Amino acid sequence: MHVFLIAQVTALAEKLKKEQEVNMNLEHAKKNLELTAKDLQERLDEAEIGAVKSSKKQLHKMQTQ
Repeated sequence: MHVFLIAQVTALAEKLKKEQEVNMNLEHAKKNLELTAKDLQERLDEAEIGAVKSSKKQLHKMQTQ
């Protein structure tokens, strides 16, 4: 009985270690995705600002011609 309990504890410890590794990998992936999303949002914001500026320049050009 004692050996059986030790085997169960060992198996549970191994399972816990594997689950912790999976969790760590998922947290790492989540952080990378969050950074990518932030970068893409910044690039989108910059593109939108550039488009507005370009539109204003074109409109001004057309109005002054």
